[in-house]
Amino acid sequence: MTSSILSPLLVFLLALLSAIANEIPPVPQVDQVARVKEHRRGANGDLVPGEENLRKLLLQWHAIPGALEYEVCHNCHISDSGDVLEGNINFVPTSKTKAGRPVFVFPNAPLGKNSFHVRVSVEAGVWGPWSEQRNFVVDEPGQVQHDEL
Repeated sequence: MTSSILSPLLVFLLALLSAIANEIPPVPQVDQVARVKEHRRGANGDLVPGEENLRKLLLQWHAIPGALEYEVCHNCHISDSGDVLEGNINFVPTSKTKAGRPVFVFPNAPLGKNSFHVRVSVEAGVWGPWSEQRNFVVDEPGQVQHDEL
């Protein structure tokens, strides 16, 4: 395993063990890379007419054992107490996965800077803390790295 994979995995496992010991839902570890795609459909993967300039973003993170669902907050401002002061919250069911990992598919992602936080519920109505903010600049299709912006 390379150190670039080992380090985030180690941080995730330590956070998970700490959360279990303290009965606090763990904080999801959001990938530092997201995928930007064009709006395509059909067997031939044709661009959707009228949506040639639109993009969708695929954001993934490590699955949390016992998760009931996840929330992804787009372009949020979150208070120190964890309250969302502005932004858009999207629910992501645990069944929404890609390659066995949770995925948030964000159609019509605005071009330019987009920020995301993720949290998990492991008990009905109880949400864990928000993840660290991940920033991605949505532009051309392909892999996009987290940007400190």
